[in-house]
Amino acid sequence: MLLYIGRATSYFIVLLLHIELKGFLFMNKNLEQILSDIITIVGVPANIKGYKYLRDAIYHVVKDINLASKLTKSLYPLIASENNTSASRVEKAIRHAIEVGYNAGKMTNLNTIFGLEIFNTYDKPSNGEFIALVADRLILKGYNLKENN
Repeated sequence: MLLYIGRATSYFIVLLLHIELKGFLFMNKNLEQILSDIITIVGVPANIKGYKYLRDAIYHVVKDINLASKLTKSLYPLIASENNTSASRVEKAIRHAIEVGYNAGKMTNLNTIFGLEIFNTYDKPSNGEFIALVADRLILKGYNLKENN
Protein backbone atom coordinates (compact mmCIF):
# COMPACT_ATOMS: atom_id res chain seq x y z
CA MET A 1 0.00 0.00 0.00
CA LEU A 2 1.45 3.33 -1.02
CA LEU A 3 0.86 6.40 1.07
CA TYR A 4 1.48 9.91 -0.16
CA ILE A 5 3.59 11.71 2.41
CA GLY A 6 4.41 15.18 1.13
CA ARG A 7 6.97 15.02 -1.64
CA ALA A 8 8.05 11.42 -1.38
CA THR A 9 11.32 10.66 -3.08
CA SER A 10 11.71 7.91 -5.62
CA TYR A 11 13.82 5.96 -3.13
CA PHE A 12 11.10 6.11 -0.47
CA ILE A 13 8.51 4.92 -2.96
CA VAL A 14 10.80 2.06 -3.96
CA LEU A 15 11.10 1.01 -0.32
CA LEU A 16 7.34 0.94 -0.01
CA LEU A 17 7.06 -0.93 -3.31
CA HIS A 18 9.54 -3.50 -2.03
CA ILE A 19 7.02 -4.59 0.58
CA GLU A 20 4.27 -4.78 -2.02
CA LEU A 21 6.25 -6.21 -4.92
CA LYS A 22 7.82 -9.18 -3.25
CA GLY A 23 4.51 -11.00 -3.31
CA PHE A 24 2.09 -8.85 -5.24
CA LEU A 25 4.05 -8.17 -8.44
CA PHE A 26 4.08 -11.83 -9.38
CA MET A 27 0.73 -12.83 -7.87
CA ASN A 28 -2.18 -13.81 -10.14
CA LYS A 29 -0.83 -11.97 -13.15
CA ASN A 30 0.09 -13.17 -16.57
CA LEU A 31 3.53 -12.65 -18.06
CA GLU A 32 2.57 -9.56 -20.09
CA GLN A 33 1.22 -7.78 -17.01
CA ILE A 34 4.34 -8.57 -15.00
CA LEU A 35 6.59 -7.36 -17.82
CA SER A 36 4.64 -4.11 -18.08
CA ASP A 37 4.95 -3.58 -14.33
CA ILE A 38 8.69 -4.24 -14.31
CA ILE A 39 9.43 -2.03 -17.31
CA THR A 40 7.37 0.81 -15.84
CA ILE A 41 9.03 0.50 -12.44
CA VAL A 42 12.49 0.86 -13.99
CA GLY A 43 11.40 4.18 -15.49
CA VAL A 44 10.55 3.41 -19.10
CA PRO A 45 7.47 5.39 -20.15
CA ALA A 46 4.77 3.46 -21.99
CA ASN A 47 4.51 6.08 -24.74
CA ILE A 48 7.80 5.23 -26.46
CA LYS A 49 8.19 2.43 -29.02
CA GLY A 50 11.01 0.85 -27.08
CA TYR A 51 8.62 0.05 -24.24
CA LYS A 52 6.60 -2.35 -26.40
CA TYR A 53 9.66 -3.75 -28.16
CA LEU A 54 11.39 -4.35 -24.82
CA ARG A 55 8.32 -6.09 -23.43
CA ASP A 56 8.10 -8.25 -26.57
CA ALA A 57 11.82 -9.06 -26.43
CA ILE A 58 11.69 -10.22 -22.82
CA TYR A 59 8.52 -12.19 -23.51
CA HIS A 60 10.14 -14.06 -26.42
CA VAL A 61 13.31 -14.78 -24.41
CA VAL A 62 11.25 -16.13 -21.50
CA LYS A 63 9.52 -18.47 -23.94
CA ASP A 64 12.77 -19.42 -25.73
CA ILE A 65 15.96 -18.74 -23.77
CA ASN A 66 18.12 -19.45 -26.83
CA LEU A 67 17.03 -16.11 -28.29
CA ALA A 68 19.02 -14.32 -25.56
CA SER A 69 22.25 -15.22 -27.33
CA LYS A 70 20.93 -14.34 -30.79
CA LEU A 71 19.65 -10.79 -30.40
CA THR A 72 20.70 -9.35 -33.76
CA LYS A 73 20.26 -12.53 -35.78
CA SER A 74 16.93 -13.77 -34.42
CA LEU A 75 15.24 -11.70 -31.72
CA TYR A 76 15.30 -8.22 -33.27
CA PRO A 77 14.18 -9.48 -36.71
CA LEU A 78 11.34 -11.43 -35.04
CA ILE A 79 10.08 -8.34 -33.22
CA ALA A 80 10.58 -6.22 -36.34
CA SER A 81 8.45 -8.56 -38.44
CA GLU A 82 5.69 -8.48 -35.81
CA ASN A 83 5.69 -4.66 -35.86
CA ASN A 84 6.37 -3.88 -39.55
CA THR A 85 9.72 -2.21 -38.94
CA SER A 86 13.42 -3.02 -39.28
CA ALA A 87 15.61 -4.92 -36.85
CA SER A 88 17.93 -1.93 -36.48
CA ARG A 89 15.02 0.30 -35.44
CA VAL A 90 13.93 -2.27 -32.87
CA GLU A 91 17.46 -2.39 -31.44
CA LYS A 92 17.72 1.39 -31.33
CA ALA A 93 14.28 1.80 -29.71
CA ILE A 94 15.12 -0.77 -27.01
CA ARG A 95 18.47 0.92 -26.36
CA HIS A 96 16.68 4.27 -26.06
CA ALA A 97 14.09 2.83 -23.65
CA ILE A 98 16.80 1.40 -21.39
CA GLU A 99 18.68 4.70 -21.54
CA VAL A 100 15.54 6.64 -20.54
CA GLY A 101 15.10 4.37 -17.51
CA TYR A 102 18.78 4.71 -16.66
CA ASN A 103 18.72 8.51 -16.98
CA ALA A 104 15.63 8.67 -14.79
CA GLY A 105 17.69 6.96 -12.09
CA LYS A 106 15.21 4.14 -11.69
CA MET A 107 17.26 1.25 -13.07
CA THR A 108 18.27 0.35 -9.52
CA ASN A 109 14.62 -0.46 -8.81
CA LEU A 110 15.42 -3.87 -10.32
CA ASN A 111 17.51 -4.49 -7.22
CA THR A 112 14.40 -4.04 -5.10
CA ILE A 113 12.17 -6.17 -7.31
CA PHE A 114 14.56 -9.10 -7.42
CA GLY A 115 15.98 -8.67 -3.94
CA LEU A 116 19.66 -8.49 -4.79
CA GLU A 117 22.26 -5.99 -5.95
CA ILE A 118 22.21 -6.17 -9.74
CA PHE A 119 22.79 -2.59 -10.84
CA ASN A 120 24.20 0.38 -9.03
CA THR A 121 23.70 4.01 -9.99
CA TYR A 122 26.61 3.92 -12.45
CA ASP A 123 25.71 0.70 -14.27
CA LYS A 124 23.87 1.20 -17.53
CA PRO A 125 22.93 -2.25 -18.82
CA SER A 126 23.20 -3.16 -22.46
CA ASN A 127 20.12 -4.40 -24.32
CA GLY A 128 21.23 -7.99 -23.95
CA GLU A 129 22.07 -7.67 -20.25
CA PHE A 130 18.72 -6.13 -19.40
CA ILE A 131 16.65 -8.55 -21.49
CA ALA A 132 18.54 -11.62 -20.28
CA LEU A 133 18.46 -10.55 -16.62
CA VAL A 134 14.71 -9.92 -16.46
CA ALA A 135 13.94 -13.01 -18.55
CA ASP A 136 16.16 -15.19 -16.38
CA ARG A 137 14.45 -14.01 -13.19
CA LEU A 138 11.03 -14.72 -14.68
CA ILE A 139 12.17 -18.15 -15.89
CA LEU A 140 13.38 -18.93 -12.37
CA LYS A 141 9.89 -18.03 -11.13
CA GLY A 142 8.44 -20.53 -13.62
CA TYR A 143 6.83 -18.17 -16.13
CA ASN A 144 8.26 -20.05 -19.11
CA LEU A 145 6.27 -23.14 -18.08
CA LYS A 146 2.86 -21.62 -17.44
CA GLU A 147 0.27 -22.25 -20.13
CA ASN A 148 -1.78 -19.07 -19.64
CA ASN A 149 1.05 -16.65 -20.43
